[in-house]
Amino acid sequence: AAPSNVNAWTIGPNNIGVYWDAEHNPGGLSHGAWSNGTGLPEAVYGHAAAVAGDLLFITGGYDGVAYKSAVWYAPLSAEGAVGAWTQTRSLPAARYAHSAAALRGRLYVIGGYNGSPRAEVWSAPISSSGALGEWVEEIPLPQGVYAHASAVGNGTFYVIGGYDSAARNEVLYAGVNSTGTLSGWTAGPSLSQASYLAAAGIGVSTSGPRLYVTGGYDGSSAKTDVWSSPMDASGTPTGWTAEPPLPSGVYAHALAAAPNALFISGGNGGTLARAATLRAPLNGDGSIAGWESGADLDAARQAHVMLARGSRLLVLGGYDGSSAKLNSYYSEIGGTEFRLSVAGAPFTETPWLAAGALDVGGLVPNSYYTFTPSARNSANAEAPASVSFSTVTLAAQPSTAAIAGVFISSVQVSWLVNDNHAATLYEAQLSSDAAHTLPAGSSVTIKSYAVIGGLDNNATYYARVRALNDAGLATAWTQLGSTVTRTDPTLDHSSPTIHDNQAGDDAWRGANTGLYDMDFEDDGGAYLARFEIRATTAADGSGTPSPDWSGVVSGINSNSYTADWSLDTGHWSLLRSGTNYISLRVWDGNDNSSTTVSAFYILKDTSPPVITDLQADETFWRSSNTAVYNVDFEDALSGLSAIEYSASPNQGSGDASALSWRPIAALTPGTSYYNAPWAVDFAALANDATNYISVRAWDLAGTTETVTGVDMFKILKYVSGPEVFISTPASSYLTSLVEIAGTVSDARSHTAQGSELSIKDAAAARYWDGSAFTSVSPQWLTVSGVQEWSYTPGIDWAEGASYQLVARSSDTEGNYSLVYATRSFALDTAAPSAVSTVPANGATVNSLPIISGTAYDAVSGVAALALKLGRLSDGKWWDFTADTWTVSGSSAP
Repeated sequence: AAPSNVNAWTIGPNNIGVYWDAEHNPGGLSHGAWSNGTGLPEAVYGHAAAVAGDLLFITGGYDGVAYKSAVWYAPLSAEGAVGAWTQTRSLPAARYAHSAAALRGRLYVIGGYNGSPRAEVWSAPISSSGALGEWVEEIPLPQGVYAHASAVGNGTFYVIGGYDSAARNEVLYAGVNSTGTLSGWTAGPSLSQASYLAAAGIGVSTSGPRLYVTGGYDGSSAKTDVWSSPMDASGTPTGWTAEPPLPSGVYAHALAAAPNALFISGGNGGTLARAATLRAPLNGDGSIAGWESGADLDAARQAHVMLARGSRLLVLGGYDGSSAKLNSYYSEIGGTEFRLSVAGAPFTETPWLAAGALDVGGLVPNSYYTFTPSARNSANAEAPASVSFSTVTLAAQPSTAAIAGVFISSVQVSWLVNDNHAATLYEAQLSSDAAHTLPAGSSVTIKSYAVIGGLDNNATYYARVRALNDAGLATAWTQLGSTVTRTDPTLDHSSPTIHDNQAGDDAWRGANTGLYDMDFEDDGGAYLARFEIRATTAADGSGTPSPDWSGVVSGINSNSYTADWSLDTGHWSLLRSGTNYISLRVWDGNDNSSTTVSAFYILKDTSPPVITDLQADETFWRSSNTAVYNVDFEDALSGLSAIEYSASPNQGSGDASALSWRPIAALTPGTSYYNAPWAVDFAALANDATNYISVRAWDLAGTTETVTGVDMFKILKYVSGPEVFISTPASSYLTSLVEIAGTVSDARSHTAQGSELSIKDAAAARYWDGSAFTSVSPQWLTVSGVQEWSYTPGIDWAEGASYQLVARSSDTEGNYSLVYATRSFALDTAAPSAVSTVPANGATVNSLPIISGTAYDAVSGVAALALKLGRLSDGKWWDFTADTWTVSGSSAP
């Protein structure tokens, strides 16, 4: 059957909660097995949840260590899929075992516990993104309470039972005004049994909505009681009726409603958390037909939250008896499906959902929408829609902005319009008291600011603003702060005051990086207008100024200016090199002024140090650190701060790859010059290389003069022994070796003194000691000769064995060769062998198209192969080139 009686239970700036009568269509018939959903951002229990359109909020809770104040939100699809969590503005204080709800574009948090039972009720506006505005206090509960059951419907909050110092049976309800404020708490019919940790909800049958309360704990046992109460048009419960009890006592469970059915999940039966679920069909009059078991949760849970969204039941967080959990589960609900057609929204319709209501999100503030529901059965046969509902969303509550202008008899207040369209109206008010009981002026405008006049001078006023939608419904007030109007400047004949908090700026500056602490004040009522500076090179302010009086800050319009300030680029560029004495002059709005001469000084130096290269390149190879070098440095203004040098083997690069930048000398900061000869770290220079030396210098103003592209001078360093070479043996394979010989060059070193040789049997890994290969470590054998050397080893070289020769040379300073000479060889005295396989030896053949065989050498391998073919009958040889028999013949190619 087509649904009827479509309406809204809540309207916000970005959402409208739409419900419809199911017209006896079966709903809430069952729920399926539970699946894993998007987990909470942190493990908690005793938390609360609320839905505002397409946003799901989680507030507070307990993680096993501390009570929580965090608030998180996540996108929530119409089908009940939860997206990623984002943290938003926290609660004013931690809360546990509280309740939460969203109505009229605001999030509400009620009661709870954080060391004691709490009565506070807070609310905050919800933006289109999900971020919360400022929390404000609403009318509190009559007394602190926590672990209460709660429900929300028809613009009314219900708080049932709970605990303060004992279990309670009171029922409290409060309506929400059109502005989002609470109307006040009213006592409804009490329950006959006091309990806490019960679960409540509003179920809908063909007879309309009804308030249900299930289970709980009375301080001694888990309860099975179930109660229901109709509600009149104002939301007042009219009286409780006992319903069929639960199969067993339970508390700290959760309850959610679908069309014509209630669902319960988890809880504690008195000793353990449980995973069981229950379903209760609703009769046409709203009474409960009975309780039946459903699919168990994947794990036991208590103190969790459960809600119905679209065709899903959602379970979030909770406690399993040992620790807080962040897991979430969902289960699909069976029953007649409904779909909303939406006119005016970015989308045209919702998915098909087994639900009798949907909080539709993604809407635009202060905009008109029409909703039309349709139904379909399990065979997908649709019942055409017959009713519609139209309404306009609320305007978005404005956000705070700074008060833009304060004058003698008027104040300009400003605000942020958020997502409201350009024609939205705003009402701004000024009052002479914070409670706004003494109005002083107001303005209605479509702008994001208002100027309210007719005010007293030198008086305090408090500002607030709210937005109105096209139906005239207003948001809650946004407090914009307070201000004091200006005194009539015509009565101000006193000069402003200059507070000199700035000592001389002793830091030499090469750039405009200074901040200055000179404060200004005006108590006469005309307010500060501007201040100026003037710079001279004389301490008494005399001489030609540069710059002359020039503005730094204007349009102050305040009775004080305490922010640190800087010169602008133009001021800085006009300062002279050296010491600049800064005078200040400040004006108020009535053109009264005060001047302080030479309030402080600024030291300016934008010229780099001077580097003078008096050092010639070295043209010889240096083997010891005996030299000093002559490159001078000078800075006449701020003085030198540091001088450094580096070395690179790459000419013209200055890349410091041979020697990183290091100090030339330790300077007294501010030294005007350095002209003493200086040494380099010779040991750290690159050996066997040309080292190109670069230098750089800083002054106290931080200005650097770096010479890296053009090398200042070069040092040729070679601190190793002579270069040594092996000339004999020259081949890798020898048939004999009587003498080993080589040469020495000492062109870059000290005079060569002699050379040594080691001989190693490679296979045995033993060294020749002069008589045998027995040593496991190198044995250095003295050779004959200096520039040309030789050694007669007298070794009976082994056939096929490999040997390694290493030679080194030393100079008169005891330095050894940087690179040792090496040579490897093997002894090979045996000729290779060759055997013919085709034809075989002694064979008789009629033809010989191919001759083949094998050749082998065990040491050096076969280097070449020659084949000759002779004829025994006449002793001639085949000439492979001429293709004939000749006396000498030739070898096969």
